[in-house]
Amino acid sequence: MENLIEFLEQVELLSEESKEILRSFLYIEKLKKGSFFLELGAICNKIGFVKSGIIRVQFFNESGEEFTRYFINEKHFAVDLTSFNDRSPSKEYLQALTDMELVIITREAMEYFSTAISNWDSIIRKLTEKALLEKLKLSNEMVLDDAYTRYHKLMERQPGIVQRIPLNIIASYLGVSQYTLSRIRNRYR
Repeated sequence: MENLIEFLEQVELLSEESKEILRSFLYIEKLKKGSFFLELGAICNKIGFVKSGIIRVQFFNESGEEFTRYFINEKHFAVDLTSFNDRSPSKEYLQALTDMELVIITREAMEYFSTAISNWDSIIRKLTEKALLEKLKLSNEMVLDDAYTRYHKLMERQPGIVQRIPLNIIASYLGVSQYTLSRIRNRYR
């Protein structure tokens, strides 16, 4: 839980009382590789701060083809923000690609923190803005960049991911075949 508190304090400092409130509501959840943090159609009622492991955000198109939207690794939040905020069914899966540990913030805890921690809403607003800008940038890059450039940026931003998850998932994320990914990796070296 201290990982999350340290992360939050990079945004704004928290009082000792606020830290104690956080500690009393947060808990650790472990996921096994292959299990789901959130399934399609479920309502997201918790936010997970990744302590260790990797989650992929995936969806299936109308033809049933699987696509990897992005990866969530250590020191990032696992949540379907639209589902969490609107209490609407999720349109994506959040699946553990490795064994994981997450620090969990429930919906009820979020609501309580909003009233009990004076700068909570400010912290959440800043984190949400940053995350949305990162996702917008990533989304634009996925459309505008070629596969080699997307791979290069993945290696710059999340270098440990390629060694920790199957290549077919990396290929799905890049929108290429495994054969093409192999050629890209050889060229990258």
